[in-house]
Amino acid sequence: MHLHSFKLVLLNQIYYSLLLVTISQIVHTSHIREICEKRDIFFEPFRCQLYELDVLDESITYLLYDVNPSEGFNLRRDVYIRMAVFLEFLRTQRGYRRAKLVLPPWSNLVHWRSHNIDQTHLFWNHFFDLKSMKRYTNVIDMDEFFTEYERLHGPETGVMLDEVYKLKHFENMFENGVFVDKFEEHVCPKSHDYDAGASSLTYFGYGNFSTEEFTCLHFQGSAMLLHKLLETYKPQRLHHARYVLVLNAEIVLHDLWGNVDYWEARRSMRFASELIEIAARF
Repeated sequence: MHLHSFKLVLLNQIYYSLLLVTISQIVHTSHIREICEKRDIFFEPFRCQLYELDVLDESITYLLYDVNPSEGFNLRRDVYIRMAVFLEFLRTQRGYRRAKLVLPPWSNLVHWRSHNIDQTHLFWNHFFDLKSMKRYTNVIDMDEFFTEYERLHGPETGVMLDEVYKLKHFENMFENGVFVDKFEEHVCPKSHDYDAGASSLTYFGYGNFSTEEFTCLHFQGSAMLLHKLLETYKPQRLHHARYVLVLNAEIVLHDLWGNVDYWEARRSMRFASELIEIAARF
């Protein structure tokens, strides 16, 4: 009798221990956003169990963006919030539930006067706690993007972007005295940073980006209008991944400045621990 009771207690302890381990794995991986295929469900179940099978059939949308070179550090942070809030919304839409926001590197900002140090291609983890930012939405630094691209397309492969959109303000933003969210295609000027003959693209000084689809748009409206843009120009045939670059993203406006989404995104932008330590010593 005592032996039987002991076995029941032991089995209960084992059961609850396994249950706790499972729950801890789910909690621990709830904000890990990695490339996940159907076959991974069997090899790495804890990393993939949060995806539904139909989500795994969707292509991964990599959303890259840049900001006007003359803009400073704080404006770039604010543009990130606009794009991050948009991405969090986009990931609720069918066809975009695996979308990722690729963070543009920091390079030689106009306000940075220390020309004796290298200020090119500084990743976001140089300034911010990237793990904290990932807890809000699915963001990756540029080096992570290159790693994922190589995994999908092989090493030493140049980045071919499916679509590039260069945004520009409408000349008359208040037509008939009313501001309306809209975008409209226009002829690209010859001065833009794209060589149509070679398909090469200048992007933060990187020499490995190219595209065959470069579209110039007059754009006015909030970040949510980008969803309509992506749907309007969506390729008829989607591959495993879709690479989209939005140039001059500072033109995109906040949807609701100061709402819950805004503050959650901003709160996730904690400074890197190394900077906090330096500030504490100072």
